[in-house]
Amino acid sequence: MIIVMLVMGPAVAADMDKRAFAECLTKSGAKYYGTHWCPYCKKQNALFGKDARHLPYIECSPAGSRKKLARCEKISGYPTWVFPKAGERGGVQSFTELEKYTGCRLEEKNYFSD
Repeated sequence: MIIVMLVMGPAVAADMDKRAFAECLTKSGAKYYGTHWCPYCKKQNALFGKDARHLPYIECSPAGSRKKLARCEKISGYPTWVFPKAGERGGVQSFTELEKYTGCRLEEKNYFSD
């Protein structure tokens, strides 16, 4: 058991509060442009699991289509993140990159809070 804890560290991604992190990303003014058919957007969403629904996601393609919606006219690839201070970043963003560009912090879940 001790060996496992040393290898995995104090917390694994499953023990992190991804919902609070996603909500912070939204409050920071970040925007995440993607499409339902984009495999890289699916990878980005998978990092957040069920909490991906709290991301500042903007769908750029109507259901059943690959047409681009007008609100995404200036977006050239998916996923694309737009950060108020850091500008536009393409591709899947790691938790570390999202922290860097927004000031949000991915914290360990507190199972013992009131």
